[in-house]
Amino acid sequence: GLMVAYNDKKTFLCSRKYGGEITASIKPYSVVMTFIFWLLIKPTQLLQMIDTPIRSLGIIVCLIASAYSLMLINKSKISKEAFFELLPALLLSVLIDANNKITTTYGASTDLISAIFYYCMMTAFFSGLPNIVTFVRKNDWHEIFIPKYIVGGFVVIFFSITSNIFKNSAMYYAQNPAYVGAVIAMYPIWIIIWNIFYYKFRKSEQYPRCNFVGIGILLLSVVLLILLQ
Repeated sequence: GLMVAYNDKKTFLCSRKYGGEITASIKPYSVVMTFIFWLLIKPTQLLQMIDTPIRSLGIIVCLIASAYSLMLINKSKISKEAFFELLPALLLSVLIDANNKITTTYGASTDLISAIFYYCMMTAFFSGLPNIVTFVRKNDWHEIFIPKYIVGGFVVIFFSITSNIFKNSAMYYAQNPAYVGAVIAMYPIWIIIWNIFYYKFRKSEQYPRCNFVGIGILLLSVVLLILLQ
């Protein structure tokens, strides 16, 4: 939970300092790093991949393609300063995903739902501590009762619970946590779908451009990765 809190803080600060697009361009590196790290701590899977070289090569190509597609979509130039500032968060992402996979798999030996519940509860508790401390220091308790914050809070809670159930279930069933990271990396597609409806609803002609080549590579690589794994 503390690792998650620090990782989120570094990511948000980097987004504020260098922009969300640069941060989103650096994040895909963690998928490849997680894939390698998991094979190092689970060498039996490395032996299995050696036994099926064609399938394994396809998985590696899909992972690299998914990371490359995000770099095509996010065209902002990555500076050395931005990369090294976000590097601690990248390394922590690897440890967080590996820990997520190990903990969920271990707990699911008795009950997967309970494993997901306790993992999310403990992570939320410890990652939420820094936020609670900051909130108490500001002494803005009246903000809790503002209607738009109440509604927004419940929306965030609902999606957090839903996404954590799906993510932790995926961590249990996936052979490598990097595969889950690759699926999560499909966020540009959901943003584009949202924008289509959003700008159509507003009847606005100002629609943000997107790299359809990158989107196509991302979608194809993730679908193939799911089938191969």
